[in-house]
Amino acid sequence: MTLTALKVYFSHPINSMSEEYINAMHNISTQLSEVGFEILPYADKIKKKLSDSDIYHYDMAQIAACDLLVCIVDKGSTGVGMEIKEALHIGKSVIAFHLNQSHVSPMVTGMKHPKYDCISIVDYHQIPAILKSMNH
Repeated sequence: MTLTALKVYFSHPINSMSEEYINAMHNISTQLSEVGFEILPYADKIKKKLSDSDIYHYDMAQIAACDLLVCIVDKGSTGVGMEIKEALHIGKSVIAFHLNQSHVSPMVTGMKHPKYDCISIVDYHQIPAILKSMNH
């Protein structure tokens, strides 16, 4: 199976993030879709209609449905950390990205797992090209 056939759940911090950051994440999600990944929707698009419990269960269902969890880990987020652990616990592959000069928890960068990769990047917009290149 090639990566472009994969269902991807794209996870990133949402709470307390600027509108510019959220828009950048939406653009990356769109770019991932444009290069052939099936992007599973995430709860922030509909969270005004969901309770905290509903959001938790929605996210866990999306992780169960995905083939690959792609996440941004350079902004502190308990939720993203929980999603990483859940994905690995149920046997999903996880690729975490962080900007080169960012401070990332050693719990994220130091984790060794056969289905986990943590990649340092210069710019978030590198993510679609990096994932697409992993097909070759």
